[in-house]
Formats: sequence, structure tokens, C-alpha cells
Amino acid sequence: MNTPQPRDSPGFSRGEEVKDEVVSPPPSTVFAAVNAHAGATELSVWRYNGYEGGGIDDDAAALRFLDEQLGVTRG
Repeated sequence: MNTPQPRDSPGFSRGEEVKDEVVSPPPSTVFAAVNAHAGATELSVWRYNGYEGGGIDDDAAALRFLDEQLGVTRG
């Protein structure tokens, strides 16, 4: 698979230790953005699912996040 490579940006380094054949931007820019953000952050790494993310685990995490934001308690 021949995917176009993003241009190097002066603000980010492209680490060769983490390669993502499917998703752009490269993971190093995502980690840099999370580290630079002043607010609360949460980052989940789904290593082997490409565009599929975390599947059902990701769906469950999204629902937990919404419950927290909306003050919903489930029993």
C-alpha cells in the first residue's frame, strides 16, 4: 500500500518508532498535541485496528464519557 506521507512540520518530529500505515497524521503529532494541550486529556491507543479504532471497547468508553458529562448514573 502506497500512502502519501505528510510533509514535515517544524513544530513536530516524526518518530520512526511508531508507524501507522493507515491513519494520517502520524501518531507522533497526535501525542505532541495531547501533551501540549493545557486542559484535561485522555488518549487511547488502539494498536491493531486501523480505522476501526477500539471497536466495542471504544463505544463503551464513549458512553462512559457521555454519562460523566451529563451526570448520568447507571445501575
